[in-house]
Amino acid sequence: MKKILLWIIMLHIFPAVYAQNKIKKYEYWVDDNVANKVVTPIAPVQTFHLTTVLPLSQVTVGFHLLNIRFADVANQWSGVLTQYFMKYPQNSPTTKQVTSYEYWVDDNFTGKVTQNVTPSQSYHLSTNLNLSSATIGFHVINIRFKDSSGQWSGIVTQYFMKYPQN
Repeated sequence: MKKILLWIIMLHIFPAVYAQNKIKKYEYWVDDNVANKVVTPIAPVQTFHLTTVLPLSQVTVGFHLLNIRFADVANQWSGVLTQYFMKYPQNSPTTKQVTSYEYWVDDNFTGKVTQNVTPSQSYHLSTNLNLSSATIGFHVINIRFKDSSGQWSGIVTQYFMKYPQN
């Protein structure tokens, strides 16, 4: 059974979920198929970074939505995180590799930061991003990845709060 790698998971862009209680499980589903959601228990932890390959061989070729949420030990659920992904046919002519990424804060696309990476099919982004130009307050960070054919992924947008330094 062939597993399908999603951009957000293949590239290891993983959401960190912080809760007052420890996180004990997560569930995910594709598109609006909540009836076939997959629930995965985990050992309770205060902070959880999801890095996994999801078995999505039954998903049809085309554009889809991955929905995921997390529950704590009090059975309180987080909001649903939704990410777009494209499933390509298995007989795609070439294997593409991630060659770079770029990110920007809020709507400041002209101030984007571009970083080349060693080309690979799977890229794990694990670095501190320079967000020093962001003012104190609520913001969004936008990030996308470029492949070896020059095509950009969809934009992943994540909200964050910048607090004043003590």
